[in-house]
Amino acid sequence: MSSEVIRSRTNEIIYNFTSGHYEEATTIGEEEEEEGEEGDEEERPKNSNKSNKTTLLHLLTLPSRVALREDVNNKETAPRLLSVVTQQQQQTYEDSDLEDVLDDSRKEMEELYHGVVSKEELARIDAQPNPFNFSDRVSQTVKIIYKELAIQTQPPPDTRFSLTVGPGQIHEAYRKHEEQVERNRKEKEERDKDKERGKKKTVVAPLEILGMRSVREKTTNTTHHDQQQQQQPQQQEEHYRWRQQHDRLGTMHRVARVVERMVTQNIYDDILQDFKYWEDGSDEYRPLQGSLLPLWRFRPDQCRRLTVSDLAFSAVFPDIFAAAYTSGDGDGSEAGGLVCVFTLKNPASPDKMYPTPTGATSLHFHPTMGSLLAAGCSDGTIMVYDVSPSLSTPLKPLYCTTFSGKHLLPVTKVAWLPGSAEDEARLVSISLDGRVTTWLLHDRSQLQHSDVLVVKARHQHQQAQHAITLDGVPTSLAVHPELGHVVLLGVDTGAVYQCSTSCLPYSLLRYPAHHSQVTCLAWNSRHPSLFLSASLDWSLKIWLQHCLTPLVVVDCGGSVAGASWSPYNTSVVVAVTEDCCAHVFDLFARRCRPVCVQPLAQRRPLSAACLALSPFYPVILVGGERGHLASFKLSPNLRRRSGDGGEGGGRDGTESRGGSAGVQGEDSNIGNQGHVNTNSKEIERGRMETLIQASKA
Repeated sequence: MSSEVIRSRTNEIIYNFTSGHYEEATTIGEEEEEEGEEGDEEERPKNSNKSNKTTLLHLLTLPSRVALREDVNNKETAPRLLSVVTQQQQQTYEDSDLEDVLDDSRKEMEELYHGVVSKEELARIDAQPNPFNFSDRVSQTVKIIYKELAIQTQPPPDTRFSLTVGPGQIHEAYRKHEEQVERNRKEKEERDKDKERGKKKTVVAPLEILGMRSVREKTTNTTHHDQQQQQQPQQQEEHYRWRQQHDRLGTMHRVARVVERMVTQNIYDDILQDFKYWEDGSDEYRPLQGSLLPLWRFRPDQCRRLTVSDLAFSAVFPDIFAAAYTSGDGDGSEAGGLVCVFTLKNPASPDKMYPTPTGATSLHFHPTMGSLLAAGCSDGTIMVYDVSPSLSTPLKPLYCTTFSGKHLLPVTKVAWLPGSAEDEARLVSISLDGRVTTWLLHDRSQLQHSDVLVVKARHQHQQAQHAITLDGVPTSLAVHPELGHVVLLGVDTGAVYQCSTSCLPYSLLRYPAHHSQVTCLAWNSRHPSLFLSASLDWSLKIWLQHCLTPLVVVDCGGSVAGASWSPYNTSVVVAVTEDCCAHVFDLFARRCRPVCVQPLAQRRPLSAACLALSPFYPVILVGGERGHLASFKLSPNLRRRSGDGGEGGGRDGTESRGGSAGVQGEDSNIGNQGHVNTNSKEIERGRMETLIQASKA
């Protein structure tokens, strides 16, 4: 076996500074492996030692330049490179200063490499271009970037208002105008008299401002005609000043109410921050669980011994709600009650308070005219209040009497009918006397009643000739959100009747709902063909209109005091039992178990009586005995909307639904918001259709 190393031909050559020639670059390791496979095992160590020595020799040699064989053999490239080098040298030697520098460097190189490299070799090496010195300069101009800027101005703010004009309003306006004209005339006469006499106005005593005179003036009998003539202008003057002082007190009342709100918000600042910004972070790790955060408690001193019988949120004013208070069991024997109008801005005291001769059992806000509040009392009276926030002093309510058709027993439920005109609003009421009556509010000054049907009660005296009789006592009522003439009626026997206020004989339908008294009925606002019913038999059922079999049956573990659909998600139902425990069900996610079960009584056990959900904020209200009225905030899992990737709209809701933060870009987002709302409604309707089909299967 030959020990010669066979060099493989490569495409690279190496310039050897020792010999001054180009040599081929070989790969010795690969050739030795091929030769070793064909030879003996004894020759492999020798070849490997030779390879190591050769590699070590290459490392110890002078630096070399590696070039491609094609570039060296190319005859066209070499003359061009040589001509470029010659031109550079010629240009360099033309300058005398550069020649001196080159001579000095040449002499230094000869002294350094004297005896090692000859002069000819140094001159040849010096003439070659230096491959290690390279300089480059790059410049880039600034690129002008064009941007498009669009500016859209906001339209001027507009205000919509509605007024009712009738004979009473016109007479009151003329009367106030005449009083103002007479007042201005008297003031002008007084100023003229003071100018003529040159005297200042006398200071009036506080008792005279309030219209109170001393007993001596009342008991003094004078017979002089001159004194009587002098007293008449003084009495008119006192009356005028008392009226002026009363107007000032009304203005001070509004200012004091605003200051009270500011102070209350500063006191409960931590609760206000939770109301606006609190989010339960654990909901991200528990997709099928939620929680309720306690917020404000509304307990005026006048209501501590009363029971909250009903709650209602305003559909127009986001922060206003009303509470009905009663002091008895609803049999009509209790003492007086209260109708209080609260605002979330001031939980310390009610914004308006209306005392009632008997206990208030039910109330409801008008769906479009947010200042109209209807209330029913335990003596059968129906009252209508004007709770407009612009009114500084409460107005006298409009109520019915025995001669105008009031109920004979306590009213259990009142509700406004949607779609009614502003000047002729209509409402419906039910009572323990078995009557289902509609009331027409004509010109906001008169209530006209009309009996729709009569439910056959145990103690029933008279019936209307055209009325239809049913078995049971009406206890609950629900009006269809779109079809105002369609109502649901729940009775104490557990049955639910669907009837119409326009044509009764052809619209009566009976649902065998429960085995005990029906406490609550509610229509679904997004899917109007669905409604729920709750009863004292611990059950909560979901029904499809015109279907006598319930779609979903849920056991709440206690008597259900109130239930309602969530305004944020169509498939979410919130219920509260009499033991003051809240149950939240998401029918689309899980029908067999609630998403949230939380006791609401913190210190001592309480009995809940009613429930209400805000249509603007993720807040629920729960009322019960001893004036207990508390608010709670829903966690993100309990208010998540369909189509939202994460948390629900309430997460701002607080803020999306009438929050106190300003709205920016309102005009540009109106179209997008309408599109999103439309898609959300379609998604909600699709989800409920899926739930209906799954329940039927």
